[in-house]
Amino acid sequence: MRTCRDLPSRLARRVLQRMPYSQAKSDIIRYGLLFHHGGIYMDTDFLVVKDLGEVLDLAQKYDLVSYTDALETILEKRVCSRNFGSNFMAARKGSVFMKTVWDRQKQLMQAHCPVSEKGEGLETLCCSDNATEQCRVAWGGIGEKVSHPVFDELEGESAAFSSYCFSGERGFTPPRLLNFLATPELTLADAEDIWEKMEVDEPSARDPFGRIMYHTFNSAATWSDFSCKQIFNTSSLYGKLNYLSFTTGSGSKSLPATPEYMEWLQKNKMSFMKNHDGLPCQT
Repeated sequence: MRTCRDLPSRLARRVLQRMPYSQAKSDIIRYGLLFHHGGIYMDTDFLVVKDLGEVLDLAQKYDLVSYTDALETILEKRVCSRNFGSNFMAARKGSVFMKTVWDRQKQLMQAHCPVSEKGEGLETLCCSDNATEQCRVAWGGIGEKVSHPVFDELEGESAAFSSYCFSGERGFTPPRLLNFLATPELTLADAEDIWEKMEVDEPSARDPFGRIMYHTFNSAATWSDFSCKQIFNTSSLYGKLNYLSFTTGSGSKSLPATPEYMEWLQKNKMSFMKNHDGLPCQT
């Protein structure tokens, strides 16, 4: 946490170490890092299929860049709503939004509660005065349950706060993506057919493979258990997205291997797949 220079004293650092699960630690760190340094944060279950130049350009201009599935009128101008997804965020250095969330998180980390208040029903964070015990954090209690109310506050105060969200036909989760990915027997052709029929009444279904990136919902599908053949099976939706990600910028073949890339493959016991355009695969 040296990159978040204002993390207050050893007290808050110890509280961070007492977070009971890694997602809670990530919920804290992402806002502090974006406030201090700017840039992009995304969960590891995103597949990027297009150049991130546009996102980086937007991150230089806005306090919050994210995405949402909400089909709200306000999003016609690409302005975010409180439903933005915190699993992908970008921002300029010194973002007023990231600063406000980060400040609120630091307050929560320092406000200890009595042992008697560790019961169920907690909405945010409870760290007892017993430093040997883990804090109890509701899911999202130190993340979106802090950042979404902050969004409402800044919007309501007409603060100098600007946001941009990818939504509709540019959102990172085309309609029913989660259902499609969670249904292994559904083929790519099935998904394409459904999206095509939806286009008339639901514009967000248009151009489903033209997005910058996709959230693949690792919590709903255990991709780590997939074989190489399944990962790059282009007759499935997940395989198609992986193929698009690995072949970005190189037409129908995989990206050329660099010495650094080959070293990474070796360390992770991976090699190039035979008879599959040289895509990498677990050995």
